[in-house]
Amino acid sequence: MPWLRQLKSGLWAATIYTIPGDPDSRLTKTDPQKDVVKDWALDREAEIRRGDFINPRLAATQLGEVWRKFGGARRLEKASRARDMSTWKCHVEPRWGKIPVGAILKPEVQEWINGMEAAHADDCRGRSCQGCRHGGWTIIAALNVVKAALELAVDAGFLRSNPARRVRAPIPPAHVDRVIDPDEERLILARCDQLFPDRRDARPFIEGLFESGCRWEEWAAVKKEAFNLRAGLVSIGPVMERDGSIRDYPKGARSRQSAGFRNVALGEEYVARVKPLVLATKPGDVVFTAPMGGHLLYPTWLDRVWNVVIGGVPERVLNRAPAGAYDADRFGGWLDAQRVRLDLASDADLARAVGVRRSMVANWRAGRFGPGRSTADRMAEGLGLKPAEVYAVTGLLVPGIESAGLAEPWPTPHDTRHSFGTRLAEGGVEMHDRMALMGHRDVRSGLRYTHSGESRYDRARAALRAARG
Repeated sequence: MPWLRQLKSGLWAATIYTIPGDPDSRLTKTDPQKDVVKDWALDREAEIRRGDFINPRLAATQLGEVWRKFGGARRLEKASRARDMSTWKCHVEPRWGKIPVGAILKPEVQEWINGMEAAHADDCRGRSCQGCRHGGWTIIAALNVVKAALELAVDAGFLRSNPARRVRAPIPPAHVDRVIDPDEERLILARCDQLFPDRRDARPFIEGLFESGCRWEEWAAVKKEAFNLRAGLVSIGPVMERDGSIRDYPKGARSRQSAGFRNVALGEEYVARVKPLVLATKPGDVVFTAPMGGHLLYPTWLDRVWNVVIGGVPERVLNRAPAGAYDADRFGGWLDAQRVRLDLASDADLARAVGVRRSMVANWRAGRFGPGRSTADRMAEGLGLKPAEVYAVTGLLVPGIESAGLAEPWPTPHDTRHSFGTRLAEGGVEMHDRMALMGHRDVRSGLRYTHSGESRYDRARAALRAARG
């Protein structure tokens, strides 16, 4: 029973103990009316007996404190944990980090989501929203992190229920399965040969994606021992994390006995091309490495290889020419031509014309170093030339690369997997075989390839013509 009493101030007080015999668990409420505090005390004691009681001291804990204290209890892959930490820091913590968990209400969370969605609509009206800070998937990720943090508070006994559980997220952006046709595949591989000859992470790697239907992270983690060159097979299972470490079990697996481990057949022509790379790889090392060695990093590879092959790069000017780009003989000949053009007697006269010391011109000719961008600008002004001409001869100008000219939307590395699955389906490979080759455990994943090719339109037209006689 609660302890009821009237204080000297005239207020009534009711005291209960959430844990019998524990003085630290005491809770007290005061009010001018005795019935109010009595009803409060009886309701709290009933909640304690039912197991529904939430200590208001715990409910006053800030959401940020809950996240810092219990966030590590969530079972996540390394990449998923890093993504959620980034989402928390950028989007969730500024709004909810200092709010007591007991004060967070569903309407407030829904209003926050609606506000992010409105900001996204305003920022991206009439233009592409690639990389938008409030893009659809960003909003969904932020809501999922809020739900996860509040669920931790529920599990810890700070809340009775999760107020964000039934908050409605925006409809995610439509997903387009881009099937790369054989002509586009040949164009992509030809550009690899043109732009990145002799690089393991270009033609051999991208052709392997087309050939195997693997996910990028699976193919990047393939080691020498995974190849059976005589049988034309490669064993797939481990995956490459975004930070370059290898996880030794398949994507989405919860155990190392997962069905995600599989063998994939490779064509004879590809086996012949990749064989020298496999044989040159040390035992235990991955076959497809970065140019300077080491494991591939997806963001870096995507930016420096795939996006260049597909979309090209614009022309750019460097502040300092990289190794090999500056040719002292070529630049020296160009300086001689400028002396003749301006009727200058010596390098000293040339140095005075462009505003540099005579010793600097000597160093340029000796190949010790070349002009930087600021010096090249000064030279162009002193010689009456366009800066681009000086940039080109000093190795500062990096020529642009035109795009491959593929139809939009431009394909992503994962579209090589879509293309693989679609070709298998259109070639008559049975569903269970496709699932085994692609590492699918859910039939719904295999069904998406059954009708994803362009030939379904021709089949539909043929069926309609046949029905009409």
